[in-house]
Amino acid sequence: MRKEQEGRLGGRRRRRPEEQKTEEQKIGRAEEQRRTEKNREEHRRTQKNREEEHRSTEKNREEEHRRPEEQKGRTEGKNRRTQKKIAEGERGGRDREEEKKQEQERRGRRVREGDEEGAGGQARGKKTEEVEEPKTGEKKTEEQKTEEQKTGRAEDRRTEEQKTEAQKIGRAEEQRRTEKNTEEHRRTQKNREEEHRSTEKNREEEHRRPEEQKGRTEGKNRRTQKKIAEGERGGRDREEEKKQEQERRGRRVREGDEEGAGGQARGKKTEEVEEPKTGEQKTEEQKTEEQKTEEPKTEGQKTGRAEDRRTEDRKSRRTEKNREEQRRTEKNTEEHRRTQKNREEEHRSTEKNREEEHRRPEEQKGRTEGKNRRTQKKIAEGERGGRDREEEKKQEQERR
Repeated sequence: MRKEQEGRLGGRRRRRPEEQKTEEQKIGRAEEQRRTEKNREEHRRTQKNREEEHRSTEKNREEEHRRPEEQKGRTEGKNRRTQKKIAEGERGGRDREEEKKQEQERRGRRVREGDEEGAGGQARGKKTEEVEEPKTGEKKTEEQKTEEQKTGRAEDRRTEEQKTEAQKIGRAEEQRRTEKNTEEHRRTQKNREEEHRSTEKNREEEHRRPEEQKGRTEGKNRRTQKKIAEGERGGRDREEEKKQEQERRGRRVREGDEEGAGGQARGKKTEEVEEPKTGEQKTEEQKTEEQKTEEPKTEGQKTGRAEDRRTEDRKSRRTEKNREEQRRTEKNTEEHRRTQKNREEEHRSTEKNREEEHRRPEEQKGRTEGKNRRTQKKIAEGERGGRDREEEKKQEQERR
């Protein structure tokens, strides 16, 4: 109320300090908006870099599944260093946020102090105007206000320049860090490719190594192949025997037919020369002779039937063996499914452990790393065993 009365001069109410305050608030809001946009953009870049580093780390870990256990040390150390840099970057981001808040508080304090000084100057100007120089008091207040505005703007400019300089330094530092990380990533990628080539080369050399280094599996494979070859030879021999047996049976049948025909011819000749009138009786004798002649044919048929029975028995045994092989194959398939399911479950468990490690301090990661190594070792052993079982199945199928 008092300020309102002091602010009146000749029935006029001054609104200039209020307008000035509103203008400064608008400028402050615009500046704040620009800073907010800039900070948001910087936050986006930081988030993008963090996600890129996370993807790179995950990619490294996935590639480690395909490497021998003893080659994982270097990449583990790199991953730890990467996580440490990410953590330092997050701490740096928090420090920058804290500095921004302090800067906003300082700026708000300066604006409030400027407003209070402007209001005090107005009040003093009005009192002087009424007592000493009623006509020139307004000029002094305006000059004082203008001077305060200039001082405030100069202070804002200095603060802005300092902030801009700090931002430039921060950007340069960030650029150097980014380049350093990029260079380290290139080196990491190059080392990884080199290790991958070395691993592939070692695997290829194992195929060309002397027999004594390749172990029991090679010997087992040789024995299996030998059995398969013997089985194939045995199968060919059995086929050959069947053909020969059929030929022998057919030959016996033909010989029996020929012998029967020859007996008939001899009987007829005797009948015609010796006793032409009693040919009918001799014909009966001839029939009896023909029946005797057919006895070898019947014997051949008996032999053929026995051979057929033996052939049927062999076919039955082969059919039973094939059924047994089918049951074994189904059992192996079921075991393979269980192994695959266990492997996927272990993989999910390992991935879950790794995701939890992102939320743990660095010093607590050792135990889980060891657990992961043991898990990967078991998986690798299981895969080797699975390969052996697959090889045995293939060989068994080939034998069948």
